[in-house]
Amino acid sequence: MKILCLIDSLDSGGAERQMSYLATGLKKAGCDVTLVVFSSNNNFYGDYVAAGGVNLIFDDKGANRYRRILRIRKWVNSFRPDAVIAYKDGVTMAACLARYLKSFNLIVSERNTTQVLSRYERLKFFLYRKANHIVPNSFSQAQFIERNYPKLAAKTTIITNALDTSAFVVPEDRAQRKPLVFVTTARVMLQKNVLRFLDAISLLKKRKGEVVFRWFGTQSDPYFNEVREKVKSLGLEEMIEFHQPVKDVVREYAAADFFCLPSVYEGFPNVVCEAMSCGLPVVCGRVCDNPYIVEDGVNGFLFNPLDAYDMAAKIEAMIDMDRQERLDMGKRNVGKIKDLCSFDSFIKKYVGLIDKR
Repeated sequence: MKILCLIDSLDSGGAERQMSYLATGLKKAGCDVTLVVFSSNNNFYGDYVAAGGVNLIFDDKGANRYRRILRIRKWVNSFRPDAVIAYKDGVTMAACLARYLKSFNLIVSERNTTQVLSRYERLKFFLYRKANHIVPNSFSQAQFIERNYPKLAAKTTIITNALDTSAFVVPEDRAQRKPLVFVTTARVMLQKNVLRFLDAISLLKKRKGEVVFRWFGTQSDPYFNEVREKVKSLGLEEMIEFHQPVKDVVREYAAADFFCLPSVYEGFPNVVCEAMSCGLPVVCGRVCDNPYIVEDGVNGFLFNPLDAYDMAAKIEAMIDMDRQERLDMGKRNVGKIKDLCSFDSFIKKYVGLIDKR
């Protein structure tokens, strides 16, 4: 089978990681795969994709959202794929519009959970009528589609995120550290609830010297400016560090004791699964698909992301666990992720959709 994959960039985000997994996994399954990326900036996963034998094309002419429609038609005409798989809203919408110009088998993927039905979201779901299949990566988004767009539900299939558990592994010997380390890997943006996270850390200042927080992710201005100012105003310089994204993120998980994700909404969060596969207990918001992944008090803790006091209380509950409790919680996470994020299952489900036409 010939598969054409489309995405706006290959930067360090979760959708970009999943597209990289998908393109290389389909190639390994025997498909002829071309991945067209509409921006050559921030090429975080390019080497991974190229090493997987995928035909990788950077088409900067498609960076313009209007021209992108014609560029997609061009690539469909030249490649003649059995299926086109599009990730990220701007690309999925452009692919649907391109299908008005030329018929092709189109699979669009939903990578988040819709919070408000804005005009933009209404337009997107209107255009999704042109897609053959809609693939949300989360149960919460599938439920949203069924509730708000029942006519689209029949062509909606949940395919949760994959994880290469051979790469995300538990370190041979997790050191006993002081201070304890919480790690977060996510973009610094409004959705990730960083400002309220800082409020929660401020409530834990009495634990200063016992714990440190390390955040790795793209720092989006002007929001990051607000974050920096709040760190200074709350006097948290010694408690939290912000770093750019790193390719060897497994090393950062190995250097941590816990993982925290304070987002107010998610889809099916890659980073939670990565951390769990590396044997970390997880503390995160009780939102969207997080409760499917984290069982409160069993393999982590859940909090109300709109309540800094609740967030601080759950973080403190983790700090107060003894070393064996942390290790046992981490072991439960490793087993759960191997079942939940099977790479083979992820690829087989996409191949099944392609065969359906």
